[in-house]
Amino acid sequence: MIRDVINEIVDTDRYDVLYAAKRLPQPTTRSEIADYSNVSRQTTSNHIAVLNDRGFVKSHESGIEITAGGKVLAESIKDSLDPVGRDELAYLSRSEYPIKALLTIYETNSRACDLDSAISGSPSRSTIGRALDSFVEYGWVAEDSDSLSLTADGKEALVAYDELARAVEQLIEKANWLQRLPPEDATFPVHELEDAYVIASDTGKKARALWRALRLCDLRTNRFRCVVSIYNPVLFHAYRMMLDMGIEGESVIDWETFKDIRNEQETAFAADESLYANYQPRYLDYSHTLGVGLYDDRKVAVGAYNEVGDGGEIAMIVSSNDALIEWGTDLYKSYRAESKHPSEAIGDETDQLATTAD
Repeated sequence: MIRDVINEIVDTDRYDVLYAAKRLPQPTTRSEIADYSNVSRQTTSNHIAVLNDRGFVKSHESGIEITAGGKVLAESIKDSLDPVGRDELAYLSRSEYPIKALLTIYETNSRACDLDSAISGSPSRSTIGRALDSFVEYGWVAEDSDSLSLTADGKEALVAYDELARAVEQLIEKANWLQRLPPEDATFPVHELEDAYVIASDTGKKARALWRALRLCDLRTNRFRCVVSIYNPVLFHAYRMMLDMGIEGESVIDWETFKDIRNEQETAFAADESLYANYQPRYLDYSHTLGVGLYDDRKVAVGAYNEVGDGGEIAMIVSSNDALIEWGTDLYKSYRAESKHPSEAIGDETDQLATTAD
């Protein structure tokens, strides 16, 4: 599966279509992608259909948009193409044996005549012979006293493919989260996602991710910070329980959710800084589809929603990985820097009403 995904993109002009979808202003169109990538419109449409199925782009009435997964995939391929040419990278992904042969040479320094038996899957001698010819052509292999070894270029090719394969594995495993995550927030180190797990709602269990979010409310936490873009009274009840326990809290709430919680007695506390000395609410003057939870500096949860609103379809990653906690903290700080004090909300609401009236 991983090798297939790499090959179907790198070994065709699908990569050019993906790269164009990333580079063009969002949303874009098939015609704009075709023109930018210099690929025919019919071929572009075919590639877009596959990329959409893989979750790397999304098509809707307004046009075509790159997803977070598509953005990271395009960046990962570009990084791999720095040390390795595109033809060489494509060659390594065309069957299972080239990369196995390269890895076996690196690990064992096998003799050429023994290489076929040293590789799992028992490839034929002719298959290995063709692979060795290609390795020599690319400058990846040196032979000394009948023993094979990788050159510096060969080691770079092996590392580049391995890093791309690891990235693609995470993009596949975390696809339901990445399809919802805003692409501009996809700045995490992709390999660190190996230390994260995903909880996602589905048509049969739409509340699954929300209930998991409630279970994450850790009363051993000293400081809890969050970005909230969903209105759910049960979720805010859990936040209130943490505040009642004396946990220091700070929230950045998107505009629609902020208005909702102010208008309901059971959630109004979350918009009011005067009720808890250990709590500071702030709000964004726009709607969003992202949630962040920071539990001290030891755990992060990042949830993404299909649409602004009640969070009917949610996917969330949870991790104690230091690099992902740092990413989540940076995300939180970036939204906090854009946020406003609750006292400014009346002015924003008046402005929006005036705009609507106009």
